[in-house]
Amino acid sequence: SLADLVDMYDKIGDSLFDLNVRYSIKDVLRVEKEIKTTLCDCPEKFWFFNNGITLIVERDSYKSDKPYSISLKNSETFSVINGAQTITTASKCFNENAEMMKKFREAKVLLRIIAVDEIKSTFAKDVSLSLNRQKSITQVDIATSFEFVKSLNDMMLECDNNDICFELSKRGGTPVYKYHYYIDEFAQIVEAYLNQKPGSARRNKNALIDIVADESKKAKLARDDIFKEVQNIADIKKYYTPVNYAYELAEIYKKRYKDYAEGDARSEIISYGRFYFIAAVIFCLNDKNTMDFSEFVYLKPEYNDMLADKFISCFFEFLKSKNVEALDSNDFKTEKLYEEFKMSVHMENLYKFITDIKSK
Repeated sequence: SLADLVDMYDKIGDSLFDLNVRYSIKDVLRVEKEIKTTLCDCPEKFWFFNNGITLIVERDSYKSDKPYSISLKNSETFSVINGAQTITTASKCFNENAEMMKKFREAKVLLRIIAVDEIKSTFAKDVSLSLNRQKSITQVDIATSFEFVKSLNDMMLECDNNDICFELSKRGGTPVYKYHYYIDEFAQIVEAYLNQKPGSARRNKNALIDIVADESKKAKLARDDIFKEVQNIADIKKYYTPVNYAYELAEIYKKRYKDYAEGDARSEIISYGRFYFIAAVIFCLNDKNTMDFSEFVYLKPEYNDMLADKFISCFFEFLKSKNVEALDSNDFKTEKLYEEFKMSVHMENLYKFITDIKSK
């Protein structure tokens, strides 16, 4: 019973995890939230959803002669070396929701016991290190597991336009297409050009691949405005035709940095304004239409440098008109500056320049 291990922790405290080398590592994947959700919504499934707990114990200090029961001598002869987060989170959950204790006690957990001659032996430390040296799971790994990724990748196999073909790759996977992105990179690009939010794209890419529960309490990607419901290749073209071109623009843009001296406002525009550039250029290229990119046409590569220079020039003139002499990274983490630029004559100059190129 998970409750039995929580009871033990409540009596012993954090010393229960003295040999746990990963204890106190920051919870970057909101595992605590998922543990609490399982306990509250479906404690009978906890055994299946959890990796389990490993207890290392001195061989002569415990007994396991009864089913579903072990006897431990004292806290100096055993330690939880894997599963501290499960126990501590469950303890918080139990203490915050005492009225649900009967339900919580339905939760079972896989408990592995490793018996050693001496709890502080080199072998015991090696076991703890090995169990906790696993490759960390990231938010990208979790987000990549959702149906959106599989559907998009499957439908891309039917795409007849090599310019727009791409895939969303797993870490460590072997890409099929020339263009391949991790899901957080993809989300940044789409947030910039489709939603016209380059500040958000730069600010926190993990927030773009956030995960929530739907009405049936099934996990899903939170941002429906980024991860659109795609039923066929036409849907992909409607929303995601510019993805590869946007990525190419970003790569070209970064190379312009060397052309300007440090401290020049134009160098800072390049340093921080990559998603502003993507958003503005694709907005203009698609005739200011952000609803449908089915007819979006990539410009020839020889125009990319010209686009970068023109955007930098226009944005620089925009800053001068506002008497802004210096920028920092934070200026490009909001939409305020971009929205003001979009409403300015300088954006119109960029639009006219791009329209002229398209007509050639």
